[in-house]
Amino acid sequence: GCSEIGSIGHECLSHAGFHINEDAVYVELLDPDSGMPVPPGKPGEVVVTSLSTPRGFLAIRYATGDIASWMDYRPCACGRTSPRMGAIIGRIDHQLKIQGQTVFPDLIFDVLGEFGEISDALVVRCPDPMVGQRAEVWVGYTTDADMTEYVRAAMLKRLAVSPHVRTVPVDLIRQIKAEKMASGNGVKVPRLVDLPQPMEAYI
Repeated sequence: GCSEIGSIGHECLSHAGFHINEDAVYVELLDPDSGMPVPPGKPGEVVVTSLSTPRGFLAIRYATGDIASWMDYRPCACGRTSPRMGAIIGRIDHQLKIQGQTVFPDLIFDVLGEFGEISDALVVRCPDPMVGQRAEVWVGYTTDADMTEYVRAAMLKRLAVSPHVRTVPVDLIRQIKAEKMASGNGVKVPRLVDLPQPMEAYI
């Protein structure tokens, strides 16, 4: 759903994506940089055009800022023929550029969730004079064993690229999260934090 437009789609019992409410909205997945439709099966920004006015206004190519994993126009196993949209994998302002590839923090945390030895983790971004911005994954472990190389290998296997993985004290991760929550709405625990200074200033 989208607060500005209303319901965009729903999931059926086949659990094969969200069926677009095509009588009420027209949904496209666009490349955020070019504004052009993405190739079939590729992720893109969810852009919605209203075909009715449930919120009192007609939205034309409204860019939601959400990135969906794919769009499929083939009939679903449930029998419906409406287009289906894949899961939301991130936000435009959360996308990271790693070795020229776009990576979303949610995909990184999917990999980290495979390691029971990880006590807490955080994706951090900071300014970099050479490349403009640098991203790292900070990880704290439940034991003294350093799993960094295993984490990097898992990311390379799942994502094809890996940001730098740095082992840091768990207390530092939780301190930064607490400070971020205090400056925000205090409800959602942050998993991506923009640091105003180079990372070395915090470690």
